[in-house]
Amino acid sequence: MKYLGVLIKGASGSLGGLTASHNKYGDYFRGRTTPVNPNSTRQQLVRSIFAGLSNAWSVDLTQTQRNGWNLYGQEVSVIDALGQMIHLTGYCHYLRSNSIAVLAGVDRIDEPPTTFILGEPDETMAGTISEATQKVSVAFDDTKAWCDENGAVMQISMSRPASPGVIWIPKINRVAGYIKGASASPPTSPQEIAAPFAVVEGQKVTITGRILRADGRLSGPFRDGATVAA
Repeated sequence: MKYLGVLIKGASGSLGGLTASHNKYGDYFRGRTTPVNPNSTRQQLVRSIFAGLSNAWSVDLTQTQRNGWNLYGQEVSVIDALGQMIHLTGYCHYLRSNSIAVLAGVDRIDEPPTTFILGEPDETMAGTISEATQKVSVAFDDTKAWCDENGAVMQISMSRPASPGVIWIPKINRVAGYIKGASASPPTSPQEIAAPFAVVEGQKVTITGRILRADGRLSGPFRDGATVAA
């Protein structure tokens, strides 16, 4: 059995009643659970948006536009949940970008990106959060190009708060809000957004950002950890 760690290194997936996964401390097993479907208002909204975008892809977009999104998917790689580089279809890129656009209340982006890279992340993003205000204060680089673009947004999400002694914060994120770019009046750092979960001093959270450029390019996620202040 001393070779078991070598044999299962990097394992992922479920077998019988066990699920294999890994975090920064290494590989581990846990009991397999069956997720529930509460069919909440938020879930219904997201499903409705994806259904509308799927219909738009099939009906509203021209074949030239669909070809352009497919070309973008062929040329641009993304990192999946296992850290591997993969290529998404143009359809998937269209949905993942426009789902954020629709939720943020900006115009749908039907024209495909012509720059074959993902949107640029903002690795300087930092979040603080207060029990008194129940708000997340997001500091970011307000000199980046997206800030001056109409239709560009930074989506901010927050994890469910964890107790101070918890080492691993569950990856259960909820969208907190959006910081919108604007050519006439670009956003300035920092910006405050209402926390999507109630927080108490000392709890730990993860703040996650994603930037959608006006041309439809969506960045990968970038994160910052924060401890709730008084």
